[in-house]
Amino acid sequence: MNNNNIKKIIGIIIIIGIGIEASIILDKPEDATILMVDYGYIIKENAPLVFSPNKSIMLNLTNTGAYEHEFVIIKDKEETFEHTKRLAQYLGWAFVEEQYYGLTGEDTALKLRQRIATMYEEAVATFNREHWSSYEERIYVKSPQLEAGTSILLEFKIEEPGEYWFVCRNIGGIYPQIHQERGMIGKILIK
Repeated sequence: MNNNNIKKIIGIIIIIGIGIEASIILDKPEDATILMVDYGYIIKENAPLVFSPNKSIMLNLTNTGAYEHEFVIIKDKEETFEHTKRLAQYLGWAFVEEQYYGLTGEDTALKLRQRIATMYEEAVATFNREHWSSYEERIYVKSPQLEAGTSILLEFKIEEPGEYWFVCRNIGGIYPQIHQERGMIGKILIK
């Protein structure tokens, strides 16, 4: 084997190596860490959330607050807020006192919480079916409910460039307020 052939082989190996390294770098998901607090979000990188279309996005969500929260990415924040507000009015929250009747024993609080959770899920499903059957189609990403002190890693892609919003649609408090209304809203740009 002469010197020129060796140089060609080394050149090919280097090019292949660079290509493999470049593909690893290009396939790396864009990521961010978001802390959920009562009532707001803290972006650890302290920068706007800007991602590329059709690129894998990885969000590390941690609920550092005292209340349960969710993380939903939507396109129209006003439409989502109005939907959630109508849902809060539909639920009424008067059923909490009614459901307490008849529960006894030390685990009363747990039984009440379980019963309310079941009723809430049924009421939300009924409301969405009767008032806005295509609502779930407007959601791009939805996390499960995150209890206080828990974390989740969400990986997803958004194809269409534009401005998106992340919100918590949970409802709570003595006078029911939507967490989005209390400050749990932020912007994601896909460009």
